[in-house]
Amino acid sequence: MRNNQPVTRREFERADDATLMSTTDTRSCFTCANAAFMQAGSFKRLSERQ
Repeated sequence: MRNNQPVTRREFERADDATLMSTTDTRSCFTCANAAFMQAGSFKRLSERQ
């Protein structure tokens, strides 16, 4: 699971029509997320992880 660091007070700009979407399982682990959500959260696809 991701280690969330302290809040940085940096604003993230996104398109007005962007929709942030994700789903989680019963343990709060992400099971699905769209590209806008992943970009906003600085997440990487599993295939891009090292």
